[in-house]
Amino acid sequence: MSDNRLFSQQYDPNAPELNFPLVEETRPSLYRAMKYWGKKPHNIWSSFIERYCPPGGLVVDPFAGSGIAAFEAVKLGRKAVALDLNPLSSFIIEVTASKYDEALFLATATRIRQEAQSDEFYRRHFSRTRNGVCSTVLNYRWERDRVVGVALETDDETRSLTQADEDDAALAAELDAVTIPAWYPQAA
Repeated sequence: MSDNRLFSQQYDPNAPELNFPLVEETRPSLYRAMKYWGKKPHNIWSSFIERYCPPGGLVVDPFAGSGIAAFEAVKLGRKAVALDLNPLSSFIIEVTASKYDEALFLATATRIRQEAQSDEFYRRHFSRTRNGVCSTVLNYRWERDRVVGVALETDDETRSLTQADEDDAALAAELDAVTIPAWYPQAA
């Protein structure tokens, strides 16, 4: 056993080649957090790095993608360089490697939610009371050019799809006419 407890075995440059099938294991949440095309199994990267790169060695991944090889290398006590032409790769690797402050996230999310819910526009367009129950409008169901349903969620997270009434249709039409000052994707 290596002195460093991260390693599952002592590095041996004369050990036999990996000449057997490696089967993907269940991915830890770290690697399921973001989708990325062509993600390679973490345990297979780990096996190759552990076998072919000595502790303290350097793993260079010129097609890093979501950075799994780099993360596995660091976990195994190797240095890592991750490169990719896709700027999304840099973003995913940076976000995944960044410290996450759950308390700060929850406080910020709560503040944003409270600010949104106190806004008159929000209250008018996204708050409904049906049968004495206050709900949030999640979306409208459209058929051709008219609103036929409203998806609602109550405070206890119960969701329902109810038939739209005239008020819902009028509010949906108002939303459709709102000018959004920032850029957003639009149909051509």
